[in-house]
Amino acid sequence: MKKYGDVNEMRRLYKKISVPRELEDKVNDSLERANLNAKKKIHSKTVIWRTLALTTTAVLAFVLLVNVNANAALAMEKIPFLGRVVKVVSFREYQDVQEEGDVQADIRIPTIGIEGGQDIDREVSEELNQKIREYTDAIIRQYEEEVKRLKGSGSKEEAESAKYSVFNDYEVVTDNDRLFSICIHTEVAMAGTNSYIKIYHVDKKSGKMITLRDLFKKDADYVGVISKVIKSEMRRQMREDPAISYFLDDEIEDWNFKEISPEANFYVDGEGKLTIVFDKYEVAPGCMGMVEFSIPYEEIEDIASEGYLE
Repeated sequence: MKKYGDVNEMRRLYKKISVPRELEDKVNDSLERANLNAKKKIHSKTVIWRTLALTTTAVLAFVLLVNVNANAALAMEKIPFLGRVVKVVSFREYQDVQEEGDVQADIRIPTIGIEGGQDIDREVSEELNQKIREYTDAIIRQYEEEVKRLKGSGSKEEAESAKYSVFNDYEVVTDNDRLFSICIHTEVAMAGTNSYIKIYHVDKKSGKMITLRDLFKKDADYVGVISKVIKSEMRRQMREDPAISYFLDDEIEDWNFKEISPEANFYVDGEGKLTIVFDKYEVAPGCMGMVEFSIPYEEIEDIASEGYLE
């Protein structure tokens, strides 16, 4: 029989909370669990930008080559990634620091541009940017509601001792010949730090937004196959390192990880491998943070759609 300590208590509290898919509800859950009398600093990630000079030079060289050589232009039309460019074109920033307490927000919201010369490119860029705005607006709205609650509590002592920080940033996690993927990462710091992500994907060939199910053949049981691989990897890690723990094989069945969501967060790494990403507390105690699992291609080769993975 297993002994239950702090880790299992954290697991019990987490499993008692029904975590909806919408970010706003997730943040509400973190507010209910948190104690506003602790503090944890938030560290930002570095976002690497391509320089304007390099981009301009590449565009000029491309235009010159196409205009002076008809054969080169015809050949380039057959290369999908030269026909459509997806990139971060700008960003806006929401920042706030309250005079009382340690209450602050630093939220960066990217704007994505799709250049391909077709109507679908404009439509999809608008759709993608709208989804990103809705997601980040929910984060801002939740922060402002908490600030309003603190100010309206009537307790100056509570306002002065409040510890509440929200950090949000973005990172391009995949940018290859076929896929562009951007990750929106959110941290809410109170008694502890809750971390959430949302990853959006654009298929450069079709110009459309895609989800995990689009990486696999129609009617393929990708959820079952991937979940089996992840469970096996969890067991291997726990067997080899006692410090590693996942919500798996516990005698309390309701606590155990069952399977991934059909639209789980993922990205394709630099080697073309599918990587599944879980939020903090989703499949492991908070001390494990956010966890990732790389899925070997040979495990999903029979069900994978052509062109995305290798």
